[in-house]
Amino acid sequence: MTDNYYEEKTDKVLKKISIGILIFVAIFAVALFSLIGVFIGTYNNIVDLQEDVSYAKTNVVTMLQRRLEIIPDFVSTVEDYAELEEQIVDDVISARKSLSKCLKDGELSEISDANENLTSVLNNLITVAEENSPELKSSEYYISLMNQLEWSDSRISIACEKYNESVSIYNGEIGHIPGSIFASIFGFSEEEMFKSN
Repeated sequence: MTDNYYEEKTDKVLKKISIGILIFVAIFAVALFSLIGVFIGTYNNIVDLQEDVSYAKTNVVTMLQRRLEIIPDFVSTVEDYAELEEQIVDDVISARKSLSKCLKDGELSEISDANENLTSVLNNLITVAEENSPELKSSEYYISLMNQLEWSDSRISIACEKYNESVSIYNGEIGHIPGSIFASIFGFSEEEMFKSN
């Protein structure tokens, strides 16, 4: 009877240990899968946010290219109405070429600077042309081109705002834990904001 008693006691202890081990393994497995889920979710979120930034940048570039397409017609129309210093027209043509080149190279700070320069010289051209040729403002084609330029400027501004918003969210995600861990492991780096006019 004593052997049975000890065997039953041993069996109960082993069952309790087995149940304890099973509970520990189950808790560990749940915690491990939860942790893996958090890391996979965070990684996927960072990738999605990076894609949002890329898409928003593409929209900015598209809007800038649209404005570049209008400028030759605009300059030609202005030249038909107003006698301008050759330097003013050369400045616009040069600024347009510079922005076009920057759009191909893709450096955001260069694109931003070139865009600011183009806007400045274009505004100078408009001011000088309208001062030298009051009838220019009544030309339907000029009015149409001005409307297109204004629409382009508005779309560029909206695209820049969306881009900067996407960058802000993305940079915030990779700046906080656990996103910062993935940023260092997988090479995610902060994106720069776009300076708009």
